[in-house]
Amino acid sequence: MIGESLWTGVGGPVAFWASLAGVLGLALGSFWTVAVHRWPREASLVRPRPACAGCGRTLSAPELVPLLSWLAQRGRCRGCAGRIPVRYPLIELATGGLAAAGVASFGPTWRGLGAAVLGAALVPVVV
Repeated sequence: MIGESLWTGVGGPVAFWASLAGVLGLALGSFWTVAVHRWPREASLVRPRPACAGCGRTLSAPELVPLLSWLAQRGRCRGCAGRIPVRYPLIELATGGLAAAGVASFGPTWRGLGAAVLGAALVPVVV
């Protein structure tokens, strides 16, 4: 049924499930930042690895952590100290926020999952 719990026996607070959806949404949003930059250029979404637009330095794994890495680096590249556009963390934040809002609105149900997926999928379309 549509209104039934997505996971049998899952009761827990909705805040937990919404937070989990938000974190997964942030990770997906990190991929969306790459996708919205490369799709119009018809470039591969897989290769090459993400790099600084200013100096071309390949980003390390810690620099790819959604939102937190941008905050830790104060919005600047570690190599050239060039500004990292604010649109990148905003895309990540929007994706995570919409995923969390979907689950918060409908709980851990199929409707909640559907709302989270739909919200997260619409971000690159709108951007």
